Amino acid sequence: MRTISVVNSKGGTGKTTTAVYLASAAFRQHPEWGIGLLDADPQRSATDWAVSAMDAGDRLPFSVIHTDNVLDVKYDADLLIVDTAPGDGETIRKALDMADVVVVPSEAETMSLTRAKATLDRSGGKGHILLTKVNRRTRLYADACEVIKEMDIPRFETEIPYSVRFQTYGMAPLSLSSYTDLWLEIQRMIGE
Repeated sequence: MRTISVVNSKGGTGKTTTAVYLASAAFRQHPEWGIGLLDADPQRSATDWAVSAMDAGDRLPFSVIHTDNVLDVKYDADLLIVDTAPGDGETIRKALDMADVVVVPSEAETMSLTRAKATLDRSGGKGHILLTKVNRRTRLYADACEVIKEMDIPRFETEIPYSVRFQTYGMAPLSLSSYTDLWLEIQRMIGE
């Protein structure tokens, strides 16, 4: 089983959206795989998303399991994606340890990148920054790219643009666009 942990100690960076869309993109590429999303966030955002989608008759194409302890869950799957809570050091440490690849979503701004860098430093070389909510026409984006370069921060080539199409909470994602690119990039990293 391959494990991808989506981690950042800062809230509001797009962790749950990334986890749900990444699981959807992986399923679309490999419908024969068993794919699970482990919701390790006490706010249960991914679990609530799955329940809302099911209630609307729009079931997510993968399993979502909520847990208070990521190491307690025994999951038999081809791919497990772990969604973590912000600021929960113990859960983050466990998610980092169990991951083959660590995705650290971060907005393209200095404060977010500083927090993301701290998470990356603890990932044991498995982590990469994923820039989310990107608007390439801003000075903020240009400055963030410069900071990433200066700090030699590993990052995914894929960036997630700011778009209302990624605000589909409670529905199965339809337009995966950049998340398909992210999945293909991760797939090359894990050799699948």
